[in-house]
Amino acid sequence: MSTNEALAGDSLPASDAFGALANEARIEVVEAMGRREAEGRTPARFSELFAESDAETTAGFSYHLDALVGLYLRKVETGDGSGESADGRHGAGYELTHAGREVARALAAGTYAPRSDRSVPVGEPCPRCGEAGLSGESSDGVLAIGCEACSQPILSLAVPAGLADGGEVPEAFDRHHRHRLAAFADGRCPECGGHVEREVVPAGEVRDGSAARAGVEDHADADRVQAAFSCDQCGHGLRAPVTLAVMDHPAVVAFYHDHGRDVGDRPIWNVGSEWTESILSEEPLCVRVVADLAGDSLALYVDRDLAVREVQRTDRS
Repeated sequence: MSTNEALAGDSLPASDAFGALANEARIEVVEAMGRREAEGRTPARFSELFAESDAETTAGFSYHLDALVGLYLRKVETGDGSGESADGRHGAGYELTHAGREVARALAAGTYAPRSDRSVPVGEPCPRCGEAGLSGESSDGVLAIGCEACSQPILSLAVPAGLADGGEVPEAFDRHHRHRLAAFADGRCPECGGHVEREVVPAGEVRDGSAARAGVEDHADADRVQAAFSCDQCGHGLRAPVTLAVMDHPAVVAFYHDHGRDVGDRPIWNVGSEWTESILSEEPLCVRVVADLAGDSLALYVDRDLAVREVQRTDRS
């Protein structure tokens, strides 16, 4: 089935969609279109794309270009009266479709480029034991932060290919994932918009090997739990302390504001010593998350589905 037939009403199999990109010449076209769009040079005429390619003949290039039309490219009239003559493309130009734009952006960002494993300096004490033992290990596009002193996992999150190397990674990583974490906690995937499953799980429960990459022991600790998010549609997810799942709760934002503080001042892998978590009951599961500031306290009671069931605030005054 061609992409044009699929767009006419039938669903296009994933093998056909990806098969349309299974050629270096076609990848080059999508990359070229991405650059041209970023520079405001679209629609692009056949002759322009051919000139930017490594193709030896117009006939061969035309074959690959036509394979992209429908799903990744669309034909439009240039409206400039130039009158293309190659292969009967009189006045025809090409633009990226939404799918083509997504592929072009992924290629430009280096999403599909191989990435080496490396250690990432964190420079923060462990929020659980207080020791200066936090370390990060980046492997296969995932940064796992754990504590070498108490052998506990802290976070396991994807690292975008576009993030800077070296010492800038933790800061950029923090800013990038704040909005993603808020979206996951709200029940919607920031990648595809799909429904997100939210649950509290044992901190040592390893489903994707991320904790092991951080040098953290693969074991369940009954005294430690984490918030786990997973998209039903695309499979994206993350693991984080339960505290992070409630940081955007209105009661938390107001509590910090009343004390002249901003909940975003500290990195997501270390929300501060003012926070503590404890398991009040297992059946039903209830996690008590508490923040203490200047003698005042805020307690949130979180169930297994990461819903805040009750809020208690005690002010010293």
